[in-house]
Amino acid sequence: MQKILTLSNISEISGIIGGKVQKLLSGDRHQIEFFCSFEDFDLLSFNYHEIKDKQDSKITIYLDKENIFFICHEEPMLRVAEELAGTAASDGSLNNEQLLYHFFARLLKNDMAWLDEYELRITDNEDEFISGEEKDFTRKIISLRKDLLNFKRYYQQLELIFDELLANENDLLSDSGVRYCGIIQRRIDHLLNDAVNLRDYIAMVLDSYQSQLDYRQNNLMKVFTVVTAIFLPLTLLAGWYGMNFDMPEFKSVYGYPAVIAVSAAIVLFLIIIFKKKKWM
Repeated sequence: MQKILTLSNISEISGIIGGKVQKLLSGDRHQIEFFCSFEDFDLLSFNYHEIKDKQDSKITIYLDKENIFFICHEEPMLRVAEELAGTAASDGSLNNEQLLYHFFARLLKNDMAWLDEYELRITDNEDEFISGEEKDFTRKIISLRKDLLNFKRYYQQLELIFDELLANENDLLSDSGVRYCGIIQRRIDHLLNDAVNLRDYIAMVLDSYQSQLDYRQNNLMKVFTVVTAIFLPLTLLAGWYGMNFDMPEFKSVYGYPAVIAVSAAIVLFLIIIFKKKKWM
């Protein structure tokens, strides 16, 4: 039998799955952690991550020699499961192993395109900050990093499930079933590697952004330092001539112009020195 149903309707298959499984699924806290292998059946449980809407929905798959049941814990997941496996499950055109493969193949079908889109978004943000046109760069890039962390966790749980499934400890899968699961596992590994690489790419972009900010800040501090150094001698002169007693220069007609000329000469001299030292 092949069936898609919600957790609230699990009584429909209670005669097949037994009271123990029903109790595991119906408890206050879901007690199945990714994969459970029993003598006559397997239980696969994972949080489906909706990439577009960024929503998680739990689903448990019961698989034995004769039956496969897709048990959705939330209503949104029921619609997803019906879209992915509904037609094949209702007309019985696929056996259980083929249906399991069909479900996960369609589940992961568009994920590569989504990850490629995220890579383009990261690249666009990188180009913006390099050109100096970034707006809310940090917020955007951190949001992308959080999304990729969710992808990474999603693919990790699927990878764990198929690692256990391929072990086939209860000989539930046929040779073709093992081959189908191997195909899905390799696809999951590829997606997981892409998600991890994109997170590394984001880390590199953030480091580059921080380096760019540090470079701009250092240039700004350099300008302030040069300006301060140039006008420091003038500050000394101003303090000197601001003292409250007579100086010989005050009695000379050329005293004030001479001080101005000396000040200008000091500034010009310092500018020449700084340019030769390539400090400005």
